[in-house]
Amino acid sequence: MSNLGQLIEIPTHGDERGSLSVAEIGGVLPFVVRRAYWIHGTKPGVSRGFHAHRKLNQLCVCVSGSVRLVLTAGQETVEVVLNRPDRGLLIGPGVWREMHDLSADCVLLVLADGEYDEADYVRKKHELACAGSGAAGSITFGVFSEESFKMSQSWLQNEKLRHLIDAPVIIPEKQKAWFESLSERRDYFIWTVHFYGAPIGAVGLKNIADGKAEYFGYIGEERYWGRGVGGEMMEFAEKKARELGINTLELFVVAHNTRAQVLYLKKGFKIGAASDGRVKMTKKLL
Repeated sequence: MSNLGQLIEIPTHGDERGSLSVAEIGGVLPFVVRRAYWIHGTKPGVSRGFHAHRKLNQLCVCVSGSVRLVLTAGQETVEVVLNRPDRGLLIGPGVWREMHDLSADCVLLVLADGEYDEADYVRKKHELACAGSGAAGSITFGVFSEESFKMSQSWLQNEKLRHLIDAPVIIPEKQKAWFESLSERRDYFIWTVHFYGAPIGAVGLKNIADGKAEYFGYIGEERYWGRGVGGEMMEFAEKKARELGINTLELFVVAHNTRAQVLYLKKGFKIGAASDGRVKMTKKLL
């Protein structure tokens, strides 16, 4: 829907007895749940919320009744009505949220990726700009763990993402063997990209030899596309390349991915030969 939030359909199973909805990590949940709470028994005419979070990611599900949410960041505002237990709303950091028109039977379940921390709240709307909702200060990089590996398998099922990065269809057995080989390899390094602690993608260096390496990276969570994350990823990879004694970075980008090509040019890469629908780009590290 927008960078303010993402409506998701929650897998639901049922028969003549009723229905059961499931939210699993690696499925509709892009984070590990550290806290769960639910809002209920709201008095008529009372609105809730009126805050934003600096780091917290949340999945909101109205398991009973209905509620109207108003989300704001910068100059953008959207309204979302939640009234189905098989549909959720993912809300990330830096988004002001208000809850209005809660029905008498409303039960709003919230799953969060962090424990309660008052310091994470932005309670005054005019202070939201100071908290920051872009990439700066919010992107961190960490070990490509087993959890990250499982997330990547889910991300790479996205045909739009695979089309942009020219990735093949994932074969689970080959992927598992590749992951298990990482700890022994010195020609291939990969790190998890986190947005305020939540894994959203991967970045790395491969085919390392003779002072050269091939850069690669992707943002698996589509709602973070176009938010400046790619530039942070490249700067991190260049830093790691220098630490490894690499003096030349190469990359291959599909010809139709013009957004990525513009980013790479801004980061100092030069366009080289094109072949099989891919463009080779190179950068000398000083």
